[in-house]
Amino acid sequence: MLSRVDVDVLLLVAFNGKRKVSWEAALAPAMKNENVLQERYRDTLLSTSRNEIQKEQATIDWTRSRPPHGPDDVLYRPERSNADANKIPKPFFDA
Repeated sequence: MLSRVDVDVLLLVAFNGKRKVSWEAALAPAMKNENVLQERYRDTLLSTSRNEIQKEQATIDWTRSRPPHGPDDVLYRPERSNADANKIPKPFFDA
């Protein structure tokens, strides 16, 4: 067992989820033989990973993250409760 564990807290705005998608039309051309696809636009990173591929559908996990944009960033809410995790502020969709 570890006697001491150091924890690093990353100051990030992050949203993640799971989704079933049409594999052939949506992701197969982009992911080819890869399990993880990452794309960066300015300071935002979108990471998509495939989990399960069936005949026509795939289950994917996605995470969108970026550093906070100052002290008034409405998406940076480190003190939010777990119950508020599904309440996504409108600016998330505008970015």
